[in-house]
Amino acid sequence: MPYDDPQEVDSKDCRFDCGVTTTDRVPAECGIGEMDIPGSLTLRMQHIGDYDLIHVAVDGLYREAVLADLPIAALPLLIHYLDDPEEVPFDQQRALIYIPLEGASSACPPSICGGS
Repeated sequence: MPYDDPQEVDSKDCRFDCGVTTTDRVPAECGIGEMDIPGSLTLRMQHIGDYDLIHVAVDGLYREAVLADLPIAALPLLIHYLDDPEEVPFDQQRALIYIPLEGASSACPPSICGGS
């Protein structure tokens, strides 16, 4: 979950959380914390290509949300990286991008919005 825009913040200062799903409790002294991501209506898309260029897709998805007058929630976006960039060629890397939306608006057509 990125908290900063890499186009506006120097890469060494960009903040983000990485996550894994586990059924086991992780000891606090490991430096790993628990986070619950609230379920919500989302605007989503699949990015296929170099992970270093994913910000272009994110910007495009935000642009679509604004043009469709969709209410963007005050939550960070979520990027679910599906492939290991050390094993998958740049042009075949896949990720799912989710932008949280406010409420459960029926004004958002299913072809654009999905639940997460």
